[in-house]
Amino acid sequence: MNVFVMYDLATDSLWSRILCEAITGPLRGTSLVVLDNLQTTWRTWRDLHPGTLILDEQVRNDSYASYYHNEDSGIHDSFNDDDRLPAKSAVVGLIIGRTARAYPLALAEQHPVINDRLDETPLLVTFGSDGQTGIASDRRLDGRTVTFDPHPSDPDAMVDRETDSS
Repeated sequence: MNVFVMYDLATDSLWSRILCEAITGPLRGTSLVVLDNLQTTWRTWRDLHPGTLILDEQVRNDSYASYYHNEDSGIHDSFNDDDRLPAKSAVVGLIIGRTARAYPLALAEQHPVINDRLDETPLLVTFGSDGQTGIASDRRLDGRTVTFDPHPSDPDAMVDRETDSS
């Protein structure tokens, strides 16, 4: 249904990013270990981590680029019956317990800082000024929940309401 899957050369298994498990092959039903990650641009990553090394410069060519930029979803676009977001919108996606939520990167302009709660976990979702970076964090600090607002003069910073620190 035009959902991105990963091919495992070592085991000939297909892995679903949505289900976080192998959907075919000898590892079918095996769950992926979900790790914290950051969706961003190479430029933003390089600015944040200037010492990053590239294993192979040829990796810069993304063989899935046409998939990401094609707006179709489902078989002949028949699967997209949900109009809350355009097909293949980039989101910060979270699953905590049995609850899932998506924060579209398109929210960056209107809401660069979001204080939320998901399954009893206080969350902070922030977006970079590049419009392509988003990250979620737990808002608890030293046993208390902190609330954040955008910094009044720095688009890449925020201020916590409790201590007024940036």
